[in-house]
Formats: sequence, C-alpha cells, structure tokens
Amino acid sequence: VIKIGAILSNSSAAIIYNSQTSQEQHARLGYSEIRSRCISNGFDVDVFKPDSNARIRLFQELGLPKTAVVVGLIGRFHPQKDHRSFLRAASIVNSSFPDVHFVMVGNGVTADNVISTLIVSDDLRCRLHFLGERSDISSLNATFDVACSSSAWGEGFGNTIGEAMSCGVPCVVTDVGDSARIVGDTGLVVQPGSPCDLAEALKKLIALGTGGRKTLGISARQRVIENFSLLKIVNEYQQFYDRFNLNKRVS
Repeated sequence: VIKIGAILSNSSAAIIYNSQTSQEQHARLGYSEIRSRCISNGFDVDVFKPDSNARIRLFQELGLPKTAVVVGLIGRFHPQKDHRSFLRAASIVNSSFPDVHFVMVGNGVTADNVISTLIVSDDLRCRLHFLGERSDISSLNATFDVACSSSAWGEGFGNTIGEAMSCGVPCVVTDVGDSARIVGDTGLVVQPGSPCDLAEALKKLIALGTGGRKTLGISARQRVIENFSLLKIVNEYQQFYDRFNLNKRVS
C-alpha cells in the first residue's frame, strides 16, 4: 500500500502531513515533494486551558494530599507508549520525591495491565493511579504538575503533548516523531527507551517547585497559542487550499 501510494503521489493535487517527521519519512519512500506541506494538528486553547477547579476535583477523587505533585501520562496501553520505561522512571523519582503521584490515563491503562509489565514495590504502588479511558481529558491535563510522553517509537504529532501544554503544563517527552519540535524550549526531551534519563528530566521539573513549573507552563501554553492553536492551523489549511485551488476541486 505504501509503495502504491508513492506512485500515486505524483498525480495527487497535494499532500498534507501533520508532522515533519512523517513528511521526511514519506519523501525517503519516494513520495512526491513538489506539492507536499506539513500542517500540524491544532488545539482548541479555549477548551484545553488551566483550570484550578479541575485539580481540586481530581485530588478529591483520588484522595491525594494537597502537597502532592502529580506527574501525568496519557496514552493507550501499547508497547509503543512504553509504560514500562515510565514505571521504571517513576520508581527512580519516587526514591527522591516520595510526595509525587503518577496518574496514567488511556484505553487499557489499568493496574492489572500495566503493573503486570514490571514488578512494582509496595512503596511505589501506592503512588500509582490508573484511570483507564476517560472523556474529561482537558480537565485531567489541567491537574498535572508535569506531563510525560514516554513513547518508544511511532509517534507523528503527539496530541497529548500539545493538549497538556495548552493547559499550562510543562512536559518531559522522548525524542520520537515531532515531540521535540512541539515542546521546543518549554520542556525537556530525552532519548526513548531510557528510564534513567526520563527520571532525571522529571526530577528536574519537579525540583523547580510550583513557581518554576508555572513559569514554564505559561511559556508552554503561549507556544501552543502561537504555533498550534486551532485558528492558526485552520488558516494554514485555507492558505494551502487557496494556493493549489483545492477549494474549486473539492466543490
């Protein structure tokens, strides 16, 4: 299918990728570059926004102490998301910051599924919270002090990263897909499959304290507003359609 797509790409009106990584990968596979363009995914910054009330609700739901620092990871239970490395990193972080709680959200993200991938100490187990699939993603993001993407491979444009940043949350991400480009200088980037590096990056953001993380989170949200807001992305699509008269083709 990929090879056929490469051949057909030469007769396409235009090709749009949502990540630079995908654009580069497809070019290497022989896809036409003449009319290709990378247009990132967009985020509704009026939905994904800071919300102190959301934090209060989640703390009540999970019975967290007011002093807790929350590290969140949103992603389905799949080897690609590398929950194994995240748990190993959590174990390292827990030894230095026992007041940190780790909240994991996503399809199949249950205690039975995730903990079965790694032996977890009783001390860490009480700091882990598995919420499974949820529909209140914007609210959950707003409760995090630090958001994490531990993916090992396969990411194009990581929506969960942009959503967390839009909520004013600094991120620690692995260098897969466009994750590093999304974060820019508002978070930290580590190599995939390295729990120790992931743990050190998480510890750096935790050590910044509430004020330091808030400052970084403000920069993260501003980066989304300037580069990945829904309005900006819609305008980019419109300009691209106008450039190649795609509106006439569609009608």
